[in-house]
Amino acid sequence: MKNMKKIILGSFIIAAAALTGCENYKDELAQMTVSKDSLVAVTNSKDKAIDEFITSFEEIEGNLAEVTSKQHSIQQRTGNVTEMNQNSKERIQIEIAAIKEIMETSKAQADELSRKLKNSNYKLGKFEKMVASLNEQIAAKDSQMIVLNDQLLALNTQVETLNTSVATLNTKDSVNSDIIQRQTTKLNTGYIAVGNYKKLRDEQVVTKEGGFLGLGKEEKLSANMNADAFKSVDITQIQSIPLTNTKDAKLVTVHPANSYTIEKTNDKVSEIKITDAEKFWSTSKYLVVMTD
Repeated sequence: MKNMKKIILGSFIIAAAALTGCENYKDELAQMTVSKDSLVAVTNSKDKAIDEFITSFEEIEGNLAEVTSKQHSIQQRTGNVTEMNQNSKERIQIEIAAIKEIMETSKAQADELSRKLKNSNYKLGKFEKMVASLNEQIAAKDSQMIVLNDQLLALNTQVETLNTSVATLNTKDSVNSDIIQRQTTKLNTGYIAVGNYKKLRDEQVVTKEGGFLGLGKEEKLSANMNADAFKSVDITQIQSIPLTNTKDAKLVTVHPANSYTIEKTNDKVSEIKITDAEKFWSTSKYLVVMTD
């Protein structure tokens, strides 16, 4: 009987010990599960932070690459001062404004990234070095922009000087063109007076000189010719001087005989035809035709 009691008591103790061990295992398993979940959460949080850092870093790098591209574009546009025009200057100003905006955005992003790294619970030394490198690049871009602005100021001065020189040259060319035009017009201008002796005499174009006792006098050009009696013509365009209702005509002014002809129709003079204009006007730019 006593042995039976001992067996029953031993079995109870073993069962109790087993039950107690099972309860301890469940507690440990629950603690392990909590620890695992906490570790996963920490890992996920760290991964998210790293992803955010990488995204910000790539955006800043992209901005700096765009700044480099725009700076290169400006340098190409300013390579030849003589080809600069208003559109080019306006385009450069737009590019500079865009660069300034990008740089401000990049600085703000870099400051925000530095703040996040500083407040992060994780030791991300590699990212800190990368951000430091970005800040150095931004500082270098700022220095480049200062140099570029100085170059543009110098370029604007050169362009203004060039424009002034061009304007001066254009003014001189305009003046020279006017002078040449006036000289050409003067060289190509002839003066014609047509009429009988009485008309030409009264208009102070011709007079009679020479002869003896009033006989044999010849018509000569008046010493003080009246310029208002003459009609101006372009000697490069006029080919003939039409005449009407005159039996005869002669030239009081001297012109080479082989440079013109006196044409007649029905026994009346119809025109003075100029056959060689250059030779005809070579001796005088004045033509006086006296009709009869």
